[in-house]
Amino acid sequence: MTKEKESISERLIFWSAIALMTLGVIIICYLLYGLSNSFSLFGDGQILLDKSAQVGDFIGGLVGALWSLSGILLFYLALKMQSKEFLAQKEELQLQREEIQNQNTEFMVNRITNIIYKQSEIISKFEDLLHFKVPVRNINLKGFLAIDTFSIWHAVSFPDNTDLKKFSKANQDEFNLFNGFILDKNSRRHLASLEASLELCGSLILQKNRDGELILNPTTRNQLSSLLKHNFDTKKIVSYIHGLKRIHEIQLQLFRNNPKASPVANLYPMQEIKRANKILSTIKTIDS
Repeated sequence: MTKEKESISERLIFWSAIALMTLGVIIICYLLYGLSNSFSLFGDGQILLDKSAQVGDFIGGLVGALWSLSGILLFYLALKMQSKEFLAQKEELQLQREEIQNQNTEFMVNRITNIIYKQSEIISKFEDLLHFKVPVRNINLKGFLAIDTFSIWHAVSFPDNTDLKKFSKANQDEFNLFNGFILDKNSRRHLASLEASLELCGSLILQKNRDGELILNPTTRNQLSSLLKHNFDTKKIVSYIHGLKRIHEIQLQLFRNNPKASPVANLYPMQEIKRANKILSTIKTIDS
């Protein structure tokens, strides 16, 4: 039923109830007027109980029925109006809830955006301290250039088909320079900052509510993910992490090929390989 038809129906019910009440009043007035010609309604005259009872029963039966029906119609109309008020209040509460949710989402998006920019600045500060130097390859690069070229140079110096069992002293010396860059305190701080920032921003973008559902809608998540990938330059990071992982894999294999190496020596490269895989997995999750 449309609102216009519903409004007409309500007006019809209301005026029907008023008409029934008015009809009851008219009937009472008409009966009293007619009876006044035959009976004394006021004064000290004798009251005819049987006649009065009959008149009272008639008025009560007819007029009472009319007024009862009128009361039922008005009661029904009141319930209907109350139901509409409850529905309106429910819709208003829903709108308020949605407004609060939109405000919370907007606040969350602004907060995540600010965190992405802040973490990007922190990573850049650690990145500026990097220094990748391999004299035999004429490599002497600092800052973001060290990261950009590391994955390229490690592939040139140690391709995948390198026979590690025939590693010469020159190969070992060159490898030590690559490994030294990884073990440098500035490189380790940069990697730790990179790992923590990716985990933080990724967890914020993909955070869930109590029901295990993602809070942000797909469009908002994609926008924030794109912002993160742009500011962090995740494509460069992925290439860099693959380079670090490759160096640790070579180091692990060299330890295993050396019978004099301590079994404990394997733990560090294994741990770092696991760490590299974790970072790559975090980036992949954010990208998806």
